[in-house]
Amino acid sequence: MPEYSWLLVAIVLLVPSLVVGFLRFGLRKEASAINGWGGVLFALMTFAAAIWIILEKVS
Repeated sequence: MPEYSWLLVAIVLLVPSLVVGFLRFGLRKEASAINGWGGVLFALMTFAAAIWIILEKVS
């Protein structure tokens, strides 16, 4: 299990990015959890961290 724990962390980090992207751009509505650019910044940071973990483990 520990050898695959990095994948779980990456998936957990990708979830906020997917939710923010779906709510802001898919439904074209503002959600209280992603109020303004702070939510977008949080989503971008978690997405970048997830991609960094994936690329580090794959290479």
